[in-house]
Amino acid sequence: VVGGFNDYFLLLDVRDESRHAKAENNRLKIENNFLRSELATADRANRRSIALLTRLGFALAPVSARGEHDVASHDVLMELQFDGAA
Repeated sequence: VVGGFNDYFLLLDVRDESRHAKAENNRLKIENNFLRSELATADRANRRSIALLTRLGFALAPVSARGEHDVASHDVLMELQFDGAA
C-alpha cells in the first residue's frame, strides 16, 4: 500500500512537471515568433536603407579586408563609401 502511495505522488509530480514544461514551451514559441517578426522588420528596414544610400551615391564595401566580422552570425561587416557617382 505504501508503494502505491509513493507511485501516486510520483505520478502527480510528473504530471505537474509536464504542465510546466508545456507552458514554458508555449511561452518560448510565442517569444520565438515575436523575435522572428522583429528580425524580419529590421531586415526590411536594412534593405530599404541600403537601397536609399545606393541611390544617393554610397556603395557598400566589405570591412573583412581588415579582418573584422560578426563572429556570432559569420556575417561580413560592411562600411559605406561615397563614390560620388549618383
